[in-house]
Amino acid sequence: MTDTPHTPRGELTLRDESGAVRRVEFRGRALVGRDPSCTVVLPSGTVSRHHAVLEYDEDGWHVRDLNSGNGTQVNRKGVLTSAVAPGDELIFGELAARFENLPDEEPSRPETTARLLTQTLRVKPVKKARPVAAVAVTAMSVGLLLGATLFSRGCPSRRAAEHAGAPSDAR
Repeated sequence: MTDTPHTPRGELTLRDESGAVRRVEFRGRALVGRDPSCTVVLPSGTVSRHHAVLEYDEDGWHVRDLNSGNGTQVNRKGVLTSAVAPGDELIFGELAARFENLPDEEPSRPETTARLLTQTLRVKPVKKARPVAAVAVTAMSVGLLLGATLFSRGCPSRRAAEHAGAPSDAR
């Protein structure tokens, strides 16, 4: 077994102002705010651009308010900084979120990733080569027929034969 440092994972389950629920996973540190550059973006007028930060250190997870306008709460108590445990309710401005500590992952390997992806597919892959080949063969056939038709109409030997056998209109 190798001793590689791991970065703890956390997750916030959010319910926004429209009532939609979403989960945001992060590693080690998460900046929470309204700004699009934040790890956890909360599009609400009650949330500051850079509202709070969730960080993991040797003592566990902590939340720290970044001098936000509407404050940060942990389990309905206003805080500037506080330890955070799994299941705690965090409130940023007026938006509530539930914090969870996610279990460690095993290191990612390409074959593991490929296996997991194929196991999670709900729809079987479709072979696209057959329809493409059918279209290509059809297009080539139409092209050959068109070429043969144009060639036969424009062939000088055929025109000469047609004119040689035609009756003359001259009197």
